[in-house]
Amino acid sequence: MLSSKLTDLVTDLAVKLEKVCDPSHLDAARAQDLLGDLEEIDMTVDLLKLSKAGFAVKKCKAVKAEAGIFDAVSERAGLLLKKWKKVVASPAGIGGRDGASSSSSSNNNGGGLLESHSTGSAGSVAADTSSNDSGTRKAISGSAVSSSSSSAAAPPASSQPPAGPPTVISYLAQSEAAALDLPPARLKIANLFLALFLKYPEGQEDASRAARVAVDIEQAMQDVADYRNASKQYGDKARSLKYNLDTNEHLRLRVVLGDLRPLTLVGMKPEDMQPEEHRQAAEAAAALAYEANLLDWQDKNADKIRAKLGIEDVGGSFTCGRCKGNKTSYQAKQTRSSDEPMTMFVRCLTCGNRWKE
Repeated sequence: MLSSKLTDLVTDLAVKLEKVCDPSHLDAARAQDLLGDLEEIDMTVDLLKLSKAGFAVKKCKAVKAEAGIFDAVSERAGLLLKKWKKVVASPAGIGGRDGASSSSSSNNNGGGLLESHSTGSAGSVAADTSSNDSGTRKAISGSAVSSSSSSAAAPPASSQPPAGPPTVISYLAQSEAAALDLPPARLKIANLFLALFLKYPEGQEDASRAARVAVDIEQAMQDVADYRNASKQYGDKARSLKYNLDTNEHLRLRVVLGDLRPLTLVGMKPEDMQPEEHRQAAEAAAALAYEANLLDWQDKNADKIRAKLGIEDVGGSFTCGRCKGNKTSYQAKQTRSSDEPMTMFVRCLTCGNRWKE
């Protein structure tokens, strides 16, 4: 039976670690202190499940900061995760309960630490539980996990993912999977979104949550366009969502973590789902195209404009080096420092030659 004080302590450390690992409030020194406190705790599966410490440490490991100021913290978080994975894979970490059931439940609730362990490794843990002794328990639950006795008591779990593509049914809770009744075509789309989410840390942290989000997105698509009566609209929406969720990290995080409802996501236009830098580039390109079209129109209609205003045809201020004509238009732009003269961008209205002076 876990002590409530210990659970509260680990939960508090996990919450604080998540805060100092937030990209907008990075604090490498504080993160190092919190990781040190977590390293001193004899971690168990139950403690991981209740405190969600694995989720916080994985978030810390995934931080990518400029100038490498968080690299040491990320490396330390990765080592701590490896240590906890060995604890989870061992009988001592399971705490004497049935290996298969414990591994399954912690995969759904333990902060994402068990997604790399297959059912076979859980079965081997259950088979070796009877031969576990107190010496092995101390070696695994302490800070030095790499002793030969611990490896003998529990063989290393396989790092290979389950055979075949991921399915939402295998990651949902038993009651949720039983209630899920999707035709094969719709189930295929839900599995497609799940496979996308599991490519990234936010999906790997809690695979069951990612599976629920994938199912909800597909259901929202079905509510907007029935997959049988509006199959083209349904398919186009699936492709658009997959592309934008794969390329826009901010959008994907909001969806997986529950900040953006699936129904709202499905109702968004493609341009609204683009990354901010893509949207800014598209707006800048549109503005440049508009300016170019406007200048071309003015150049092409310069004679009509002058005639309408009663201005006689006069030569320009520059002479074209190609056709030797002086019928030109120009723009002045400050391309250098303010104390330097402006640059003249000239265009010959006769032959179209362009140059700058």
